[in-house]
Parts: sequence; C-alpha cells; structure tokens
Amino acid sequence: MKKLKKDNRGVSLVMVIAAIALVTVLVTVALTMGLWNYQMKATNRISKNNFYDAERVLDEIRLGLQSDVSDAMSQAYVETMADYTGKSTAKRTKHFNETYIKVLRSKLAQSLDENHYNVDYLLNFLDQKVKERTSLTTVEGKTPQLSVSESGLTLKNLFLTYTNEQDYETRVQTDIQILFPQMNFTESGSFPNVLKYALIAQKGASLEKTSNVTVDGSIYGGGDDASLSVGNGVNLLVEKGNDVILKNKLCLEQGSEFSGETKVTLWSNDIEAANASKLSLKGTTYTANDLTLFGSADVQIGGEYYGFGNPKAALKADPNQSAKIRKDIEDNPSDYSSAIIVNAIGSSVNGSSAKARLNLGQSTTLMLAGNAYIGNSTIFMGESLTVKSNQIAYLVPESCMDGMANPMTEQMHIQALANTGGDTPTNQAVLLKSHILSRVQALTPGVAGIEEMTQGNLYYYYMRFESAKAASDYFTSYYGSAASAKIKNYLDLYVDQKAVQINRNAKKDLNGNILVYDATGITSIGDTITEGSDLSDSKQMSDQLVSYQDMFHSNNINLTMNYEALSGVQKSRTVFENLVKDKLFDVVGTSGWFTYKEGGTSYAAYVTDNTSQKLVMDDTFLGKAPSGAKIRMVIATGDVEVQTDFEGTILSKGKVTVSPAKANITLCKNQNQLAKLIAGGTCQKSGKDYLLKDYLTDSEKYLGREVEMVSSDNRIRLEQLVVYTNWSKK
Repeated sequence: MKKLKKDNRGVSLVMVIAAIALVTVLVTVALTMGLWNYQMKATNRISKNNFYDAERVLDEIRLGLQSDVSDAMSQAYVETMADYTGKSTAKRTKHFNETYIKVLRSKLAQSLDENHYNVDYLLNFLDQKVKERTSLTTVEGKTPQLSVSESGLTLKNLFLTYTNEQDYETRVQTDIQILFPQMNFTESGSFPNVLKYALIAQKGASLEKTSNVTVDGSIYGGGDDASLSVGNGVNLLVEKGNDVILKNKLCLEQGSEFSGETKVTLWSNDIEAANASKLSLKGTTYTANDLTLFGSADVQIGGEYYGFGNPKAALKADPNQSAKIRKDIEDNPSDYSSAIIVNAIGSSVNGSSAKARLNLGQSTTLMLAGNAYIGNSTIFMGESLTVKSNQIAYLVPESCMDGMANPMTEQMHIQALANTGGDTPTNQAVLLKSHILSRVQALTPGVAGIEEMTQGNLYYYYMRFESAKAASDYFTSYYGSAASAKIKNYLDLYVDQKAVQINRNAKKDLNGNILVYDATGITSIGDTITEGSDLSDSKQMSDQLVSYQDMFHSNNINLTMNYEALSGVQKSRTVFENLVKDKLFDVVGTSGWFTYKEGGTSYAAYVTDNTSQKLVMDDTFLGKAPSGAKIRMVIATGDVEVQTDFEGTILSKGKVTVSPAKANITLCKNQNQLAKLIAGGTCQKSGKDYLLKDYLTDSEKYLGREVEMVSSDNRIRLEQLVVYTNWSKK
C-alpha cells in the first residue's frame, strides 16, 4: 500500500483568500466607522450651529430691550432731576423706579393689558430673515406675564423656536429680567440740571412793557443789582414746582405783581416790594438778607420762609473766603442779616390813602435769623420783623443826654461838643459818646457803644447793643413800658389796621422780636434764642444757617446745592461760564444751529456770540430755524429780548428782557425731547459733525443718556440690566 504524499499548495490560496476577506472587512469597518464619525461630527456641528443661532436670536431681542432700557433710564432720570430739590433721596429713587417701569411698560405691554407683554413687539427686534425662521410664543399653558418686583421688570414664560437653513430646530425657554439701575441720587446735587430751566440770565432778567407773563420752568438771574425786575403794571406768575434763583434782588416795581405757586422755591439776596405792588409766595422761600415793604405793598407769604442771613454764620460759611469778603461782612453786617421791614409810609393810590399789608398767616415755618438795622449803619435793633418807626426805641433816652435833646439841631450839637472840653473836633466827638455811654450803661445793660447818625440838620444818638439777645431783651422791656405808646401810634401810619399777621402755631426761629398787628391788637413776640446771645451760638442752628449760606453761594455759581463739591476754578466763574464751554463758539463762530430729528420732527438749538448786538426773539426769528425745526434752546453771549411766546431754554451771558403785551415762557414740555436735542444735536463745520452735548459742562450727567452711568460704586452697563433667568434648551 502506497503512502499518500502531502500537497499544501491549496492552503496558500485559502490563506490569501482569508487575508483578502479580513482586510476587506477591516476596511469596510474602518470606512463605516469613519462615515459614522463624520456623520456624528456633522450632526454635532449642525446641532451646535443651531444652538448658537437660537442664542443669537435671543441676543438680538436682548439688544433691542437694552435700547428700550436706555430710553427708559433717560426719561426717568430727566423727570426725577426736574424736581430734584423737592424730594428726599429715597423719594427720588422711588420716583425714578416708578417712571422707569412706566416707560418700559408703555413699550412692552399689550395695548389693553399692562400686566402682559406683547410678543410681536419682541419679534420686531429681529432681522427679517431671522424673523421668518423664528416662532415666539409662551410656554404651553402659560401667559406672557409682565411682572414687577423689587429688582425690576420680568418678561415671563418666553418660548422661542428657531429653524436654521438645514431645517434643524432648537427650542429655548426662558424669562428675561430687566433690572433697576442702582442710581446714586445722594450726590446728584453737585451738577446743574439745565433741562429744568426756562430762563438763565447771567446779568439778570427784566419784565417790561407787558401785562401778564407766565413762566413754567425755573429761572436764574444774576447781575449786580436787580436779578429779576418786575416792571410797573406787570403780573408775573411762576407755575408750581419750579425754582427761582436770584443772586441779588427780586424787585417788584410800583403796581407790579409776583405770584409763586405751591412748590415754587425762591432763593434771593433781597426782596423789595414797592408801593402798590403785590407779592404772593406759596412755596419755600430762602432770603439771605431782607424782605422790605415800601408804601402800600401787599405781601402774602405761605409755606416756609427762611430768612437765613446772620453775620456770625456768614463768617463761618466758607473758611476759605477772601479777606475782602470777611471785611465786608464785618463792616456791613446789615447786608448779611435777615429781617422783614416795613420801610415807608403808604402813598395815595387811586385817590385814597393806602398802607402796607403783611400776611404770614399761612406760613408753616418762619425763620428770621438776623435783625433789622437802622439805615446802613452797624446798629442792629432788637427786632427781626419791624416797622421803620420802631427805630425811635433805640435812641438814647434824653434822661441820659445830660440835658441835651435827642435828636439835636446842628447848633445844639456844636455846643454839646464844646462842652466836652476836647481840644479837637475828633476828640470832642469821642468824649461826647463816652460821656453818653457811661450814663446809658448805668441804666441799660447790654449796651456796647453809642453811634451818631445825621439826617439833614439833625443829629441822632443811638444805642448799639453787644448782642442780639441784649437788644431783644431791651425791646421787650421797652415795649412793656409806657414808651411803647409811641410805637403803636407810628405803626398805624405804616400798616393797614390789623394787617401784620402771622401763624402763631408756625415753627419759629427768631433772632429778635416780631411785631404783630392782628385781630388781638398789637403784640410783640420775643426771640427764640436758647443758647448764648445769638441764634448762631447754637451749634445745630449755626450748622443749619451755614448750610443755607453755602447752598445759596453754590446756586449762584453753577445752579447746584453742593458747595463743597465745587472746585476752585468753578468758584471763580459765573453760572454761564460753568455751564457753557468757550470752545462752543469756536465751532459756530458768530452764530450757528445744532439740529436733531426724531420721528419726522426736527428740533434746533441756536447759538450766537452777540456781545455787541441784542438778540431779538420774535416770530420772525422762530421761523429761521433750519428745515422748519422747533427751537428748543437758545445760547447767547449777549443780551436777549423775548417778544413772543417761547418753549425751551434761554441761556444768556447778558440780560434777558421780556417785552410783548402778553407772554408765556415755558421750558420744553417734554424734557426728554430737550435731552435728546442736547445729546444728539449736531452742527456741521468743514465736513465734520459736532455734538452740542460736548460743549455743555457735565451735560452727560443731567441727560442720563449715556450707556454707562455712574452709580454708587461702579458703572452701570446696559448688558448687565437685561439678563436671562430660568433658561432651558430643548
């Protein structure tokens, strides 16, 4: 039997076939895995792209809402600052937040339901192509709720579906929260709010050749004498809620009328009401010096009256004030001492005799921190509300004149000097005063010196007291004596019967007596000095008086209340110089226009360097604005005469005269509109655009239109005010 012989040639073929099969399988698996991997990455990429597209949709909505937030912040800020001095910090914040929500709701809410937002309004923020692929609804079973909380406004239950070009769909559910900006109103008084002013006149304002003028807006008047003069026969009404800030005097000429409605705040150095004039103040009044009635003036004061002038407090008001100012306070204390004075006998009006009337019966607060003075001397009286005739109380009693009359004639005066035995006229005068003083001090405590005054050919000798308290105590004693009959008799010559009235229940701070002539008869109410010999000797009262002095100075530097915040440079400038930058006139030259357009309506600001020629604002002028724009601001370096009604702000480095038969001067009724004009008003020069806001100092602070606004400790950014909450993606 033959052995079989092995033949392995077929094995090799099988192995080749197996290897090829294995490689084929491996390649197939690799290719399949690669394809799967590619498909997975492509799917992931598409998914990611789709997610980012959905987020971009929400970002566009968020950006649109940020624009609304900017507008709401601006309007709320402007409206809050319009009544800045009338509110506490807490009330300002409350008013801002309420206005902020009101403006946002007006944009976002459904037309008939302010508690639900309008989904279509949000869709309109989107680009048209994106909008076509976006569905914006609410979470199933829920409503588009618009709710207010302590943190702000929330758009709840938003449900967004976005489909990209590859038909991949992403759904996002979220709430959008609009937060309250954390404004710091505590220090906002350190910059001016030009938006609330209808009239700023650096050299004062005068109402002439007119009958009735109504001003709805705040007023500033500078000048060296009358900061606001109301001419003969002119009736001026200042609408409620406005400020009137006057560096010097409010002057009511004969037959004129000034009415300040409720919540009108008046700051002035002096108030003078001439014969037959009428003054009505219903708000809050601050006076650095005196309120003086002449002749048959009729003065009605309600609300709060602060006569804060006091020489000792004035010396403390600014420790860095110049030596010249300090010397002026010391030499002329009567210019820094607040009192109310009836200063002349009434003259005939319409053929009949008339006398002064002073009614403080509606006042809730009465501060008279100073004393009345005899003429322009340094002799203060023991009264803070007085009639000129009361000066007789401070004459040296003839019992102390050693047989001499007081007053004495010129011949008697010559003899009295000779009787002193002095060798020169100067020495004789000193000896005579010294002799009289020694006799007076033996009878009357508190007398520090004797002052001689002349009128015509008569010589008067008055007692000068060492303190307000000493003078007040003397008057109280004098009024309680038989000598007071003279005061009562003279009083009838100056004022109408029973026509000096006060609210006896009002809060009173008095540095001297006040004389009252009402239904109970003629009475004297004493001072309220409780510490030392002057109101200002009380630290609490001194701090209050110094605060008013500083606020008055600050108002007359840049229309602010915070004197400490002013720089040395600011203190050396006028209000106009602190508000308007010199470079403005480099842009416009002799004159020019800044214009702003919104919603088809143009607004304009006219700027002119007119120191050599008065700017006349009449109907012709109003018609010169470019493209029929409405003029809402006029800035002039020279005088301005207003001959027609005007709505807006007039800012003049000169004097402003109002002279039409009848006029309404009104601040821009829509203050946000004026803010937009200042912020966006453009002047073109040499192919370049210049913005008005860049030439008004600190305008960004009172406009409230910046993307970044200063808060208590950081910068407010719009993107931080519009945030997502309760976010989920499907």
